[in-house]
Amino acid sequence: MKLWSIAVCAAVFAACGAHYTLGSQPLSSGDSGAVDAGGGDAGGPVRCGSATCATGMVCCNPSCGICTPPGGGCTKQYCASVDGGLPDGGNGGCGLTPAPCNPPQYPPALVTDLKTASFVFSGTVTQLDFSSPDVNVDVSRQVAVSVTQAFPATLAAPPGSTVMVVLPAVPTFQVGYSAYFFTNAIAFGQLVDTTSVDVVDPSAYPSPDTLIPAIQQALADQKLYQRLVLAQSLVVGNVVATQDLAVPSGCPGSEHSPTFANAVVSVDCALSGSPDGTSLNVGFNTSVDVAWFATPKLDAGEQALMFLMPSAMISGGAQCAPTPEPFSSMVLDPLDVEPVGNAQHVLDVLTCPPNL
Repeated sequence: MKLWSIAVCAAVFAACGAHYTLGSQPLSSGDSGAVDAGGGDAGGPVRCGSATCATGMVCCNPSCGICTPPGGGCTKQYCASVDGGLPDGGNGGCGLTPAPCNPPQYPPALVTDLKTASFVFSGTVTQLDFSSPDVNVDVSRQVAVSVTQAFPATLAAPPGSTVMVVLPAVPTFQVGYSAYFFTNAIAFGQLVDTTSVDVVDPSAYPSPDTLIPAIQQALADQKLYQRLVLAQSLVVGNVVATQDLAVPSGCPGSEHSPTFANAVVSVDCALSGSPDGTSLNVGFNTSVDVAWFATPKLDAGEQALMFLMPSAMISGGAQCAPTPEPFSSMVLDPLDVEPVGNAQHVLDVLTCPPNL
């Protein structure tokens, strides 16, 4: 029998502060996608979707082309647009029409649990005062749980495996109690302190086996939306060719500095925004260093949905970027390149972000 150990601290760590993605403007925690206009240095002129911000202004909503003074308020509105001259056939471009917008309302307490939990599962308590060969924080607070289902399913804890959970207090339930366990860290054979745990009775929510994955998807869509509103445009295109770009001589970077390449992309259609023509130079990071291995790597012959970001968003060794840059936009984040088959879902998220 596999035994996985989970240690849970009594203190609850609240996620706070701004979230950053590769030099983008920060998004306030809990925001459904509005960009804080105070998140970047005031400069100019700065491209902001189809508009250009004047010197001293910042781009707060690229999809609508809205510029504001630094620190000013910003709307969460998404403005769908179709590039004139590029094939389109629906309200959102690329022949697609956004689905009706009616985001569901989710129980706030459950949303909070899922925001802070990294490992969620249902199961049945099989032993109290459980002593593990690997982790013993306080045996009176340690229980063994047989996993019924993990959310999402994972090989780390398949159904029937035993998980040891360290609770914040001595449990009041007995062996045989079935519940949903929310934890935010998991360790294999060693103690790892985590930030919180919640044990939820199955009767607390209707259909939790359906509700939990739905909220997890909505949280993922919220992150997607926060990325999408920063894009200059969203295009479906084919990579015609790629070319590695030389690092400038005298570059003061380190082994973690990114290396860049240029991709020539033939644009099939614009899902939103206004790309500069039907043939684009798109920059991407070729480094497989630990700091960059997850960034998109484009290959000739690849067709994809691309979220084109301003090249000014380069960070982390940006002093080693080619000068002048042969590209005006980039794909920077793992979310910036999606399969073409995801275009409808992306359009639906753009026009109707999750209400969390």
